[in-house]
Amino acid sequence: MASKLSVLFATHNGARWIERTLDAYVAQDYAGPWQMIVVDNASTDGTPEIIERYADRLPLTLLSEARVGKNSALNTGMKAVDGDLVILTDDDAPPRPGFLQSWAKLDHLFPDNDIFGGRVEAEFETPPPLWIKRLTQQSEAVFAQRNLPTGPIPAGEIFGPNMCVRRRVFDAGLAFNENIGPNGTDSNYPMGSETEFCRRVEAAGFTAMFFAEPNVGHIVRPNQMTFAYFQKVAYRAGRRDAMLAFEAGTLASNLWSAYKVRRHAPAWLQEIWLKGRAWLALEPVKRNFRWWRYYAWKGYMDEARVLRRTADTA
Repeated sequence: MASKLSVLFATHNGARWIERTLDAYVAQDYAGPWQMIVVDNASTDGTPEIIERYADRLPLTLLSEARVGKNSALNTGMKAVDGDLVILTDDDAPPRPGFLQSWAKLDHLFPDNDIFGGRVEAEFETPPPLWIKRLTQQSEAVFAQRNLPTGPIPAGEIFGPNMCVRRRVFDAGLAFNENIGPNGTDSNYPMGSETEFCRRVEAAGFTAMFFAEPNVGHIVRPNQMTFAYFQKVAYRAGRRDAMLAFEAGTLASNLWSAYKVRRHAPAWLQEIWLKGRAWLALEPVKRNFRWWRYYAWKGYMDEARVLRRTADTA
């Protein structure tokens, strides 16, 4: 008998795109046992009413979590999960045909692995500008794109829009860190909540795989194809690096820079150096990389100062 699948995601003001995602689940041709749990996270745009319209077309449970934060919502949703395989995704990640059938193969193909990443493809609502097309590794962070060959990977290579976790991982007491990740009250929230979770799972002795067959799109809105958005994502990445360093007890020795750039120089000189290198870069790919490095550095430094003050007053 096939393992039961549980699809779980949170939504905050996703009215504009969630119908595309839910329609794609309605179109799935899957006869096995499965459930869908959607957690509304303090939406104010009519998102719950849209979700309720799908109650007769999907095996749907709609929950509510008033504490703003994606990870708070996911932890609430886990209380209703009764599947053996928990597919974690996003409200703006419509699955491709065959998505559920692919994840259902895990028990047959990879019975000894515990956490899995799947393919994620950017789905641009409008044609992207040229500078977006020139992004290299930053496009993975900015648009959560992921495409690797099937096989073992470090757990940190798994991206949130398409991942699957065996229920035994959660039964072992592991949950999402509610201090990190998307938060409607903080537009510059520390990103990387799934990465942080997966690394903790790996540290607890569980094993990770990438499975290239299950595939989702990741809707990219026009406002996410701007340099201001690129800057914001880099800044969030820096905040994440500082938070993880603080939790690991390495922040004090690595205060000046997350990237070992002029670590012993004063912060004002580091900023001039990083910003100047970005301005002077002529080659587009190198320029994007240097601007990413600069804004990530700023996020790291800002978060490090806050964490240091908090620790000093505790």
